[in-house]
Amino acid sequence: EEHYKNIVKLASGYDIECLIFDPSATSLRETISRHDDFEDYRGARNNVIEGISYTTTLLCNHKLYISEECEHLLQELAVYSWDSDSSVDAVIKENDHACDALRYFCNTIAKSEIDLEYSEEDEDNDI
Repeated sequence: EEHYKNIVKLASGYDIECLIFDPSATSLRETISRHDDFEDYRGARNNVIEGISYTTTLLCNHKLYISEECEHLLQELAVYSWDSDSSVDAVIKENDHACDALRYFCNTIAKSEIDLEYSEEDEDNDI
């Protein structure tokens, strides 16, 4: 409930089209549903490696830009790193909330929008 109230406070004054959250946050999902303040809300696509790869692709291809006003995100990106002690590809999960939010957006919303855009272009080309 407290976390939800903070989300509502942060969202105040913004036209929120969709609220994306960590898919493991089942109690948050229930709270959002109970209050019915957000029209569209969903758990993020949470494949970490896929999400990092897609976010990197968007940045490198100038499809995504990060404002210098996103100070916390820029600070986190500067220290975001791979866990060299892990036997599989894994990032160090410290001070990464803004990075997770960016990855959630890219892999859940941007990917769907871009896939739809390409799909519609393919349909146009077939005519």
